[in-house]
Amino acid sequence: MLACAARVPRASPLGRGISVRYASGWRLEPELRSESGGVIYKLDESSVDEYGVQSPVYESSADGKKYHVQVIAHKEDFENYLSLQTRVALSPYVRVATDTIPEHQAFVYPSPGPLNLGRTKGLFYSARRRVLRDALRGLADLHDRGIVHDNLVPRAILYEDTESPNKKGKIEMSLGSVALAPDEKWVTGPGPNFNEPHRSPEAWCGARRNQASDVFAFGTLIIYAMAVNAARKLPFDVDPSGKLLFEDRWRRTILRQIAMCADKKAFEGFRAHIGSKSPFQKQLSRMKGAFEVEYQRAPITAGDRLALQPDAADLVAQMMNLDPARRITARKALQHEYFSPKRWNSNWIGAPTPQ
Repeated sequence: MLACAARVPRASPLGRGISVRYASGWRLEPELRSESGGVIYKLDESSVDEYGVQSPVYESSADGKKYHVQVIAHKEDFENYLSLQTRVALSPYVRVATDTIPEHQAFVYPSPGPLNLGRTKGLFYSARRRVLRDALRGLADLHDRGIVHDNLVPRAILYEDTESPNKKGKIEMSLGSVALAPDEKWVTGPGPNFNEPHRSPEAWCGARRNQASDVFAFGTLIIYAMAVNAARKLPFDVDPSGKLLFEDRWRRTILRQIAMCADKKAFEGFRAHIGSKSPFQKQLSRMKGAFEVEYQRAPITAGDRLALQPDAADLVAQMMNLDPARRITARKALQHEYFSPKRWNSNWIGAPTPQ
């Protein structure tokens, strides 16, 4: 829960397509005092994430505990983001700030430690499934309140450091990406530029995005966590070496997404979604044969394409339809038999997934 809930400033909701801006290169004093004045946070160096992108997140400590302090560049963004945080403060499946430092436009989070979906080696198969289910509950809580996460990557899914296989998952509200998109509203403009393996096709085309875009990205996280063959965990990672130009990465990714996630109806629905004036329409028209030629089709549900169990493949296929309008919602996905505890034993125990 937000410790500062009683001191929330009155802030107008985020407008259509507006998201929090990063504070690149931001530097602060070595010690920051909380709004109440009772806690002093000692800062270390600003962290650099696994993609090598400078982030305004500082490792810090106070009273023997570790925290993350994240700074927002603009006051309006700080107030708007605080308003968004209070919307989901009561959700047990969303990691929100526990303190604020308004003077420096900073949020304070308990340090999540190294345990996230990107580091699951040796984690029980059933425990991974439970982590995914709880994180999907967090995503559904965001969506119920009109919030789009817009940056779902493995490290945004956290879980507790316990010896028990009954690990509980949480979704992290990533500062710099979340935006408000109530019913029939959309997020527009460029999204995060470092989540390409988990980016929805509409995001790749610079088109409008909403909760359905999050659902597609979450489908890629299920593949990442549950695919038995490690080489198939990132089916849309077309440039591991980082040497391709955007045009080549776009073409290879979209072709693969069409082959795995589309039929004729979905393909035409996707083209309608991005709009007739999209600069990508000409390239898409040339790709039409990707699903019309049988040997080029590779649906998610076909055989062992992704080395997923059949129920997992069925769920992922419904979450990752190329046409955003045909994807199931996060709430609907939670009702899928894949997440039913009746299919597991009471202790959720299973063998570790091979690496």
